[in-house]
Amino acid sequence: MSVSSTNRKNASRVNGSVSLMERKHIGYKCGFLIRDSASIHEESLEYGAGEVGIRYEQKGTKAMTEGSVKLPKVLKDMLDHLIQKNKDFRGMKAFGTIHYGLTMQLMTADRPHR
Repeated sequence: MSVSSTNRKNASRVNGSVSLMERKHIGYKCGFLIRDSASIHEESLEYGAGEVGIRYEQKGTKAMTEGSVKLPKVLKDMLDHLIQKNKDFRGMKAFGTIHYGLTMQLMTADRPHR
């Protein structure tokens, strides 16, 4: 589960003092995440994600939804979180892989600058 996506989805969540508190939203569930190791009380940074499937289907909906909708959103959330922590985003990228059967596609997310 992506911590960066979870943080984005729960940014407007407040403590319920007058009304019931809304449930916590969870982040995207990716095939795998690449993050650094940190102790339990520290927040680990995420650098990449990937989606995996058993076989490749040329017009398959799983590859299309995960590769063109879900994974770019996760990478954007990861990059936003990295930029928020480091303040300098020159040359910073988050990367993703889509791996189905014998095919593999690489994807990167970055922020253009002048």
